[in-house]
Amino acid sequence: MLGREDPQRTLLEVELWAGRAIVPADSFYGRFARIAPQLVSDETFARCYGTKGRPSVSPALLTKVLLLALHDGRSDRGAIDHMRMHLGWKLALGLPLDDPGCHPTTLTVFRARLVLHNLDRELFTAVVRAAVDAGLLAKNAVQLVDASAILGAGAVQDTYTLLRKALSRVVRAGQQQLPAALRPQLDRYVDAKKPEVDWDDADARCEELGRLVADARVALATLPEISTDEPDEAETRRVQLARTLLEQVLAQDVEAGADGKPQLHQGVTRDRMPSLTDPEMRHGRKSASRKWSGYKQHIMTDPETELVTAVTVSPASAGDGALLPELLTQQQATGLAPTRVVGDQAYGGGALREALAERGVEVVAKVAPVHNGAYFSKDAFTIDLDARTVRCPAGQVALIPGRVQLGQLQRVEFPASVCGACPLHDRCVRGRGGRSITIGAYEAHRQRARAAQRDPAVQVLLHRRPLVERKLAHLVRWGSRKARYRGQRKVSLQLFLVGLLANLDRLSRLVFGDPSLTERFVAA
Repeated sequence: MLGREDPQRTLLEVELWAGRAIVPADSFYGRFARIAPQLVSDETFARCYGTKGRPSVSPALLTKVLLLALHDGRSDRGAIDHMRMHLGWKLALGLPLDDPGCHPTTLTVFRARLVLHNLDRELFTAVVRAAVDAGLLAKNAVQLVDASAILGAGAVQDTYTLLRKALSRVVRAGQQQLPAALRPQLDRYVDAKKPEVDWDDADARCEELGRLVADARVALATLPEISTDEPDEAETRRVQLARTLLEQVLAQDVEAGADGKPQLHQGVTRDRMPSLTDPEMRHGRKSASRKWSGYKQHIMTDPETELVTAVTVSPASAGDGALLPELLTQQQATGLAPTRVVGDQAYGGGALREALAERGVEVVAKVAPVHNGAYFSKDAFTIDLDARTVRCPAGQVALIPGRVQLGQLQRVEFPASVCGACPLHDRCVRGRGGRSITIGAYEAHRQRARAAQRDPAVQVLLHRRPLVERKLAHLVRWGSRKARYRGQRKVSLQLFLVGLLANLDRLSRLVFGDPSLTERFVAA
């Protein structure tokens, strides 16, 4: 049954005993106490509770506790301790001095309820919609977009550990179906203990890898894939998930060597799963030296108010631009319909520009330069798509063979005889042949974007892009860099709550710093 916050005030209110000298009204806790009750109410959670039984702890109160825990970096137990003892928390939550709080597991159950009913996203969307209705956010205003790393909470494991743990899951899940003759061979995987192997000896490592791969293949061949029509559906899913994880580890980390024996895969396969404790984690890379394992947070923000208008989480291996359409779709539920989105070079791809242009959205982003070492890059050539010509730095012209069509590559070659006699040959051509230029599938978009970069109005927008990086820094400060939970959906819960916290903090500064905005916001 839905529980509600008690509107009845008592003589033990924080304001009566502590006063503004202890908890100033302009502190975070003072501002939170004024803005949160207007945006987070118990009625929002009505559909998640029954109509009979003992009343629950107020879900609005629990939401505010989760937000304060993120702000102060507290665990569930630490958050409950602060509910009982911290004057700032008492004021922010509207609790009397003698309120005993609740049990930490109440927060665990409440988070599960938020995920089950997608209320984390609904709460975040409702706050952005309230800002739009109050006129704080212009519906067609420019939006800034960026992405950053989230370090996963799962343990990153090497190939030997992944194989051993995955094989252990398969053996334990299908233990009842294993033939008695195979059990002595596979019993060592029941407890998944690390074997006694000289890990400094390359031959010993290869022997252990061969044993793991052979046992994995025996287990997979012995345990048939189970149909989802089996009576015990939960056991069926458990066995099938264990099989899938083991097959994925074999495919991503093991390959056949020249002698036919299994060996570690050279390089890192795309979308490699680095952890069995959180199979949805992936490897991410910002540069050659900046790598992480986990997820990626994507946000959009309004440059005028610095409110976060959309957030989402993806595996770390996903490209930044791949999640931009999802962010724009999320904004539609808030009443926003931007016509321009400003991002960095990761959002400047031609395919993304083309896809968003069909939705009436222009991407403003610098075009990534083309490098060619010590030789002239493609950018040194003048490509005229209308005239179907390419002019080299020396003034020589080559024709584009055929009409350039969207989505198709074209290759233009300069004659070897022309390039051989050119004084710029050593700075342009590798080898003895002539220079060739590949015209990209979205060259027209690329040319328009490069021309737009010289527009003073576009340059102003690009200079405002770092504002979204500052907002990302705010989210990181409140806990978005490190995942508290495992699994993409739960990490999304964390990011929605951090985004909600950032917006409440920003709104409290904007609204209560301007009396005219206060009246409009409260009315909305």
